[in-house]
Amino acid sequence: MNLPKVPYYHIDSLISSGGTASVYRGIDLRSGREIALKALFPTLSKNDFMLANFRMEANHYLYLTHPNIVKLVEFVEDQGKFYLIMEYVDGVPLDVYVNTTGPMDEKTVIPLFSQLLDTIDYLHNHELAILHLDIKPNNIMVLENEQIKILDMGISAMLNEKNKNPKKCGTPAFMAPEQINQAELGPYTDIFALGVTLFNLVTGQLPFQGINHTSIFEKICNDPTPVAAEYYPNVNHAFQAIIERALKKQGRERYQSCKEFKEDLIKINYNREELPGMKKITVGRELDNTIVINDSYVGRNHLEMVQDNSGNITLTDLHSKNGTFINGKRIAGGETVSLAAIDIVRIGNTTIPWKTYFSKLSKLTVIKPDVGEIEPPPPPPPKKKPFNWRAVWQYIWRTVLSIITMLITYYIFSLLRK
Repeated sequence: MNLPKVPYYHIDSLISSGGTASVYRGIDLRSGREIALKALFPTLSKNDFMLANFRMEANHYLYLTHPNIVKLVEFVEDQGKFYLIMEYVDGVPLDVYVNTTGPMDEKTVIPLFSQLLDTIDYLHNHELAILHLDIKPNNIMVLENEQIKILDMGISAMLNEKNKNPKKCGTPAFMAPEQINQAELGPYTDIFALGVTLFNLVTGQLPFQGINHTSIFEKICNDPTPVAAEYYPNVNHAFQAIIERALKKQGRERYQSCKEFKEDLIKINYNREELPGMKKITVGRELDNTIVINDSYVGRNHLEMVQDNSGNITLTDLHSKNGTFINGKRIAGGETVSLAAIDIVRIGNTTIPWKTYFSKLSKLTVIKPDVGEIEPPPPPPPKKKPFNWRAVWQYIWRTVLSIITMLITYYIFSLLRK
């Protein structure tokens, strides 16, 4: 195998190879850090469209700063060869992850997929207004801590260009009808690919399959959305309505933003069925929460705490905007953590005295910001005594008597001396 030779980098091995480029693993000889090198195929280096796309990908990376998007280190043009030098991400591609774990239930898929929705929402609302246009599981890496990283921005476009996708670029099974028909694209185009991805994660299958690209395109444009539970019976039925809306044939009928998509997805997690004997407490601004907090920094449905039959208590952040902090450290949206008796939970301006809730709470409670842990009220200030005029007159009278006594004594001594 002929590995690329790039100044200041040592390339070790091939990671993967796609339709337009190969990705290699290597080391930056200046810093010693691991890198991933994406090399455009030499046969495409004179293809103006593909070369422009490759340069645009590099340009987009330069302006993107998001924890779920891989970082660009350098763009290299060397003797007619073109390379993207990226941070190396040690993880598992999402498609491999699903093949290993099997179809995901809501508890597993919602935190992962919500990260993806947040990231694509960031692209859509960035000052460049970027469409990704190639969202699919093998473009997404899952790290050891369950964080995701989007690896490829290869055919991304800017919304203000009104891109018509003349080359019909994309991965066939994930392409929206408007991509196939070369119609106007928009955020709803990425929403379609997200819907296909969600279907794949919860069933392990693709919703539109065929023996070739033409048959796949025919099904995407004309066939109704399959029932996910027919592919995998354990799929939560609530996913079906969400997937169907994301996969509408007309873009205007789909979710119009990733935020809207995510709001429906969170409701599945929020409304999941309780097991017998399990106690659940919800916290947020909405009045239907168990604990209602009048604090603008607290989400409408901010978090939930669950106590199982063994008395263990877990806390889940319901993808709140301002986050949940345990012992001063923010947990990820959708993350579930076990609580120990010494843990301090804070949301917005409010410290939650959660240790008292499971034993004492029996009805709706409203608390104000900055309540802190429940403490006894401070002792009242001492009452002021009324002014004692009698004591004043007694003091004056004693003083006058003392003066009179001294004067009489002085007078008597003066007479005796004469």
